[in-house]
Amino acid sequence: HGGCFPDRLEQLLPDYIDNPRIFSCPMVPSTWHDFESGNVTLASSSYVWVPGLRNDMPGSFVMGYDRVRRGHYGSDRGRNVVYIGARVEWWPGERAAEFERLLAEQRGKVRTWKSTVPPGQQAEGNPGE
Repeated sequence: HGGCFPDRLEQLLPDYIDNPRIFSCPMVPSTWHDFESGNVTLASSSYVWVPGLRNDMPGSFVMGYDRVRRGHYGSDRGRNVVYIGARVEWWPGERAAEFERLLAEQRGKVRTWKSTVPPGQQAEGNPGE
């Protein structure tokens, strides 16, 4: 993908993921079979994928997360969040507003990053930090 992550989860099929059931968390069921039919919607996956990211962006950027916070264990306990730096973190439900602010701030940072750092050219420092 030229140093970029795919913009949609279904772009991982079939080269990187061979079974679309991986897009469905047992705790938050989805219509994963839509990935096979090509009729992909927001409800098709238990996860949200953040489009427009590149592998040379800071490792602290959120790459994906559980779609429904309250789905885990039938309560508002939280969600798993995966970062570009290959780290997964649990965000408790009581930090939901903070997580939404983080995503809003990241949108601005991504726009700035793309306008100042050409693809394939890392800024100073380790993007995984």
